[in-house]
Amino acid sequence: MLLIRRYMSTTTTTGAGIVKNLISKRIADDLKPLHFVIEDESHRHSRGGESHFKVLVVSQLFEGKSLLERHRIVNAAATGNDLSLPCHALSISAKTPSQWADGEVRLQSTPSCLGGDK
Repeated sequence: MLLIRRYMSTTTTTGAGIVKNLISKRIADDLKPLHFVIEDESHRHSRGGESHFKVLVVSQLFEGKSLLERHRIVNAAATGNDLSLPCHALSISAKTPSQWADGEVRLQSTPSCLGGDK
């Protein structure tokens, strides 16, 4: 039996998290994910503000697509119509529903950032 969780997000609706909310809305609207998690990792980097994000997206749109094609789909959704990514870095994990059902889906830990000048 295939068990799929419906769209979920860790976004907030307060003034904080404006970039996080924007990326979340774009991905939700464009990809209609079966499961979605976005994590703000900006605190682990030297840039400050909302600059670094990690996303996990499970979507039917990824069926039959290579990993590179999936990443391009997520990146296109995150950039929106203006074709600009509203953050410095976006780490993407894009999985099919069958990979999700097989338990292959989890956010990977991200190494610490040394900043652009180190």
